[in-house]
Amino acid sequence: MNDDRLAASRRVIGLDEGFLHRVWKTLQRLRRSAQDLAGGLADPGSEAMSALYCAERLEGPIEALLGPDVAQAPTPPPCKAKAWVPMSNPTDIRHIGKFQEELNEAGTAASRCLIQGIDEREPETGKLNREWLEDEIADVRATSELAIEHFELDEKRIRERAA
Repeated sequence: MNDDRLAASRRVIGLDEGFLHRVWKTLQRLRRSAQDLAGGLADPGSEAMSALYCAERLEGPIEALLGPDVAQAPTPPPCKAKAWVPMSNPTDIRHIGKFQEELNEAGTAASRCLIQGIDEREPETGKLNREWLEDEIADVRATSELAIEHFELDEKRIRERAA
């Protein structure tokens, strides 16, 4: 593509050269990260393989818009991203799951207090919203202690942050 056509193409799509260079470099990083992640993956439907496919398909058109000097642009360093590995230990999952459940129930009780008022009653059970909130806070405290103990969390750090 000659320089005039290159400039015209950039104007037509409304992109400046700096933006195109940033996109191109981002695609290079994405491609390298996807290659790293896909290295051990045989599944062509994986997210890493999809990212690799997209990056490879987009680099060419952007290189064409940037012109022949794009190859001389400094190459970004490889990404050191690590895949997240979810918990698999059943005991860990139960502890976190119960803690999360109690946190959500406390949030629900707090929302009801906010919407209806803390001294109003739950229509079906007649329980005061204040009592429900107190119960849920107690459950959060109890499951917090279990999580702190089970995961050997830094209790001193937690207390200092809460102070």
